[in-house]
Amino acid sequence: EAFQQKFGNDPRVAVMRAEALRQTGQTASSEQAYRALLGTAQAADGWHGLGLIAGSRGQFEQAADDFARAAKLSPMDPRILGDLGFARLRAGDPAGARVPLGQAAELAPESSKVLANLALLLLVEGEPVRARNVMDRAQLSDEARSQVLRLASEIRSQTAAPLAAAPAAGAAAGADTQATRVSRGEGIVLPVMSPLMDRLGNGPIMR
Repeated sequence: EAFQQKFGNDPRVAVMRAEALRQTGQTASSEQAYRALLGTAQAADGWHGLGLIAGSRGQFEQAADDFARAAKLSPMDPRILGDLGFARLRAGDPAGARVPLGQAAELAPESSKVLANLALLLLVEGEPVRARNVMDRAQLSDEARSQVLRLASEIRSQTAAPLAAAPAAGAAAGADTQATRVSRGEGIVLPVMSPLMDRLGNGPIMR
């Protein structure tokens, strides 16, 4: 193949190739390319890419599992942590989303995508005032806000148990860590940032 002749087996270039295949709709080839990364130094990118593909299919539990594998290999990557939190939200697990989204916000407080996902969590957990505060500080556009509100409504409607009590339960268990406080929108100072989430039409999980 001409690509391999030019670039050899450099796994970093292989990541770019897998991303390009995914973003151009060549899902089967992209999935194969991501799986080929799993035995390399770029395994975290491989699992992350597989998670993005699963998320694009609406398979959010599988996506969360793939992102968790990626996060174990690359625990300081805010992209992976943010996508892990979002996938857990979409899979109906807001409690499991809280820590990775809080960590992502700590690591990348300038990211409008991270902040949009954080606002989504706050809405799902029944914290509309704090969610609005996060969106205001991030200066999300009306379009971005509408998508966050729509997704929050969808997630809440799919979740049987009331979610508003989740933060209280976490506090009772002594889980009020810095990441948890950040995920609740407490004590974070957010800079002015771009008013649009990445590729808004595809939702926060997609890029």
